[in-house]
Amino acid sequence: MAQDVLVVARDALDTGRPWVARDRLTGALAHRATDQEVLLLLGQAWWELGEPAQAGRYWYLTGRTDVDAERAIAAFERSVRTSEAALGRLPLAGPLEDYPEVARARVNALRRQVRADTVVRQRALARWRRSPERAQSRWGRVLWNAGIAVLVGLTLATWIVGLVTVVRWALT
Repeated sequence: MAQDVLVVARDALDTGRPWVARDRLTGALAHRATDQEVLLLLGQAWWELGEPAQAGRYWYLTGRTDVDAERAIAAFERSVRTSEAALGRLPLAGPLEDYPEVARARVNALRRQVRADTVVRQRALARWRRSPERAQSRWGRVLWNAGIAVLVGLTLATWIVGLVTVVRWALT
């Protein structure tokens, strides 16, 4: 049956119906996530649909290194804001050893970038926590909270005065 999916996908690509190939291969990917032929054909379907970033998402995990693949992979990397997001969008399933050496190298480089970005974010957060601007913003929050407390107190006082007034009117 899985072979039938590949035959249908190849036929769809050959006859100019990449959306058919995309739909069939997307279903097959759930069961054959590390199958290079599925990933290559799925990337080709997206490429023919004019979606290089999506093609790059699948070709990222293959051994394909031609110009189209490199362009698609670059488009994929540009389509995400962070390396962590790129890693999360890859259809990576199963052990990394099941993928070709080129794909393993790409994923490992991306993982190193995620770690580096995490260190940079942690350092930036530590600098922000020590910054004088943060101390000023802390006083701003204190004053804001004090202002809210005063408004709540005045509202409660107004309600109490109104309630006392209504009760006095009712008793007279």
